[in-house]
Amino acid sequence: MKDVLRRCISGELDVAELPQWAGVVHMMERIEIDEPDEADFDLLTQFLFEVSSPELFEPVTVSTCQRWLDTLA
Repeated sequence: MKDVLRRCISGELDVAELPQWAGVVHMMERIEIDEPDEADFDLLTQFLFEVSSPELFEPVTVSTCQRWLDTLA
């Protein structure tokens, strides 16, 4: 996920496609993360929900990606 955010920030990936990607990941039955704890899982869930629903939160921009990357660091 951090790699995707970095790639959106650098322009390698189109930030406009991030909500669709997050929606697909959010709907997956199983997501594997390295050494998860409950806080990591909650933050990941929040990220996927907010980014996949920009109409409810905020438009997904490079600034949004940077904020989430800083939050997830």
